Amino acid sequence: MKKMFKKVLIAVCLTAVLTVVAFASSFDHCADALNEMGLFRGTQNGYELDRVPTRAEAATMLVRLLGAEDDALSLSYTAPYTDVADWAKPYVQYLHNAGLTKGTSATTFGYSDKCTEQQYATFLLRALGYTDGENGDFTYADALAFAEECGVVDFVNCAGDVFLRDNVAAMSFTALSVAPKSGEADLLTKLKASGAVADDKGYIEFFENYRKYTEASKTVNNVTTLSTDIKMNMTSAVDGVENMKMDYALSLAADIDAENPDKSKMKYEGTIKALTGIGEGKMNVEMPVSYYFADGWLYIDVSGQKQKAELSYSDALETMDINMQTEANPICLIKDIEVKKTADGYEMYNVTCAPGGINAIAGLIETEDMADYVLLTMSVKLRGEKLVSMSGDMKMAVAADEKTTDISVTYEMTNIKTGADVKITPLQNLSEYK
Repeated sequence: MKKMFKKVLIAVCLTAVLTVVAFASSFDHCADALNEMGLFRGTQNGYELDRVPTRAEAATMLVRLLGAEDDALSLSYTAPYTDVADWAKPYVQYLHNAGLTKGTSATTFGYSDKCTEQQYATFLLRALGYTDGENGDFTYADALAFAEECGVVDFVNCAGDVFLRDNVAAMSFTALSVAPKSGEADLLTKLKASGAVADDKGYIEFFENYRKYTEASKTVNNVTTLSTDIKMNMTSAVDGVENMKMDYALSLAADIDAENPDKSKMKYEGTIKALTGIGEGKMNVEMPVSYYFADGWLYIDVSGQKQKAELSYSDALETMDINMQTEANPICLIKDIEVKKTADGYEMYNVTCAPGGINAIAGLIETEDMADYVLLTMSVKLRGEKLVSMSGDMKMAVAADEKTTDISVTYEMTNIKTGADVKITPLQNLSEYK
């Protein structure tokens, strides 16, 4: 648990304001969004996101995604596929007429076969106007790679060992936010202009804000020299009884050499105060910590215990439990984005992730006991391309040993400096480190 706390503190505060990586996700909110716009209905049993889709179901979902269900239902079935059930024939016929499906052979559609991520990615790419084949934009063999390049597939919406209707909802929602080959801002804009979607329910603006948010994340990602003050408060309760309260006050400075990372410099130091235990067993702890990495050496001072080790940059990051990667959250994980200009000229990006949308955070928390993780809000303030501040409010629940630990975290990064304004001074008396 202590290691998990430390990972959350350092990795989240330094870089994860714009980074959330998930191994397993639930995309009910994507299905809800599609349903709002009339582009997804599910079955008589609801969305059924937790099971594998058939090719017939994937065909139906794609037709609905394109807002073409009424057109499909008016068609007579003349497609050459002889294995299609009556309920699915209108949808297969529409895709066949539009050149969006080729079947599994000249006479079979593969009606009841399981739909794979590669097949559905191919469907979505065709819907975006791309062609496949020897002289096309992509081949079926490289459909996933091309879909990733186009922004249809990401490391979240197509993750997992089994391709589920859950993934179909996430990939479909993502595809709506992607610019089609014909050049519109996104597929949803094209569908609305053609009349296929009557009411976008505000998602066109949502997609525009996401593009602005992505550009803002690049500003953070491009920062290689940074210093900041970090304040964090963390509370923990087991089955509703508080057993820990921690306050962090740290300063961090990093100068990353992108071409030769081992020549990078990094330093963070400060004090961790903790009140742990329950009832009469409560104990106050105050622990000063200092880390300094330079010239391939990592110097560590925890409560006066000084050690050093010759390490590569990547090994030093692992030892310090720091994650230096930053990416914009995939759109399928986001519930809301607010983009606004403040009266004093700042740009504010307030991002709310979908509750229940993240079950594990790769590289930050290494546990299979994560029951739920909700990143409630995070805010990024910029002036042009200059990062001004970051803050966040997080809650998570960890289930283990038949008990549930609820963790609440608030953090703020202020006094941010970049470039030449950053000064990294070595720790004192480095010769004392053993």
